Amino acid sequence: MDYLVKHHDALRMVFRQTSAGYTAWTRAVEEGTLYTLETVDYRNGPYAEALEAKATEIQSSMDLSAGPW
Repeated sequence: MDYLVKHHDALRMVFRQTSAGYTAWTRAVEEGTLYTLETVDYRNGPYAEALEAKATEIQSSMDLSAGPW
């Protein structure tokens, strides 16, 4: 994962709204946490519902103006 995020600049992009529209820049590799990785075991229980809930949680926590935490 480290290599992937360091190699592909678009995975480190941050977007901020300005008076002229949106500004995008690529965060430096040294500029904080590049990503977080969480593993989840869906072997027990209703897979589809649990996966949908996790996807909703992840998507609602995204902040394109701050980048990854």
